[in-house]
Amino acid sequence: MIFDSFASPISSANVPVGCHRLGESWAYVGEYADLLLFVCPNQAVGLYSGSITLSFSQGWSYIIYEVPNTASSPTTQYQYGVNVSTTATTSTPSINLPPNHNLYYCALGTTLQPSIGSVSWTVDSSNSHVSIGHQTSNTCSAQLSGAADSVIAGIGVNYTTQALLNKGSGYAASAPYSYTLSSTDKYTYIVISAETTSSAPSINSIGTTFPAGCYTLGNSWTYIYTISQYPEVWLEVCPNQVAGSYSGTISLATNTYYAWAVYEVT
Repeated sequence: MIFDSFASPISSANVPVGCHRLGESWAYVGEYADLLLFVCPNQAVGLYSGSITLSFSQGWSYIIYEVPNTASSPTTQYQYGVNVSTTATTSTPSINLPPNHNLYYCALGTTLQPSIGSVSWTVDSSNSHVSIGHQTSNTCSAQLSGAADSVIAGIGVNYTTQALLNKGSGYAASAPYSYTLSSTDKYTYIVISAETTSSAPSINSIGTTFPAGCYTLGNSWTYIYTISQYPEVWLEVCPNQVAGSYSGTISLATNTYYAWAVYEVT
């Protein structure tokens, strides 16, 4: 779905149950162009409908594709979802993920006020106003010290073995990351969370690099124009990687708190 206007045009989207938000991206050149993507896996035969709420009257379009599920299932199955709070009214951001998995990775980014009080996951990497971790429950949730806009995301996986390969956090405009796989046929998940006081999203897609063969599961942000802050979460998967050392760079906005974690799953 692509929209154009002089404001962030997509206020909300009502999609069928079981659909997951892949991500949202925009550009500003005199006006905004906004692209919003959803995937609806394993839908049954039937009639489906939904609605999009726009910021005001503007040009828009949408397209829906059907893809038959004829490919063999990968060794590691995953589902994913992204939930974005666009109003500063909640102190308990949360997202529900499909219940048929035995491990979930969660990530949260909030504004600089208030602070993160507690989270449902075991924290693997964190910094001021960002947190990443793992848990066995399919609901990722957090308790903030007050109402705030936030971005919270999760990935569910089925695993035999899993490990935290590496992690990092800091306050910078660029962050290198690296990890090493000791064997082949691993699924690697790269999770990034960031919060900036810049007038642009925290994570810059131009300049952020991932190993060959990786692709984005989802990335989403929310912009709080009254205080010019952009919390953002980015989810990346690298399927069937071979043994070896890998590295990349996370390009960030100026004055950015960030945290990242890399997980190995078989």
